[in-house]
Amino acid sequence: MENEKPLPLALSGDEVKAGILAKIEQSLMSSCHLKFDNAYTKVKAEITIRLTLDDYGREVKDNHNVAFEEAVEGLESSGTRTVEANVNVEPVPPNVFRVETGQAVPVVTVENRKQVIRNVKYSPRKLK
Repeated sequence: MENEKPLPLALSGDEVKAGILAKIEQSLMSSCHLKFDNAYTKVKAEITIRLTLDDYGREVKDNHNVAFEEAVEGLESSGTRTVEANVNVEPVPPNVFRVETGQAVPVVTVENRKQVIRNVKYSPRKLK
């Protein structure tokens, strides 16, 4: 609508988590090893997350190391595949981050002569 205007609101903690998970999912889907018809008897993962969060000029470091190993009992492993991936999230404006990670963008609009903030989901742009 012509009376809608996107708001450049800061990202919430939940939006940052959802965006990071979306970027990780994109990376995992690109390797073709985790399609619905693949089956593995064991999985081991080492995940390192190094976050640098900017809170209006105050820099916050938030690092995480996540490791896990799961195996299906009773099944023999015939071989192991190792896949490595690096996911980098570059600093972009909050609404660009929201669109790139499939999240809704806060938009101010006028309804019944009142300003209302709605969340609008835009499709991410296709890479050419």
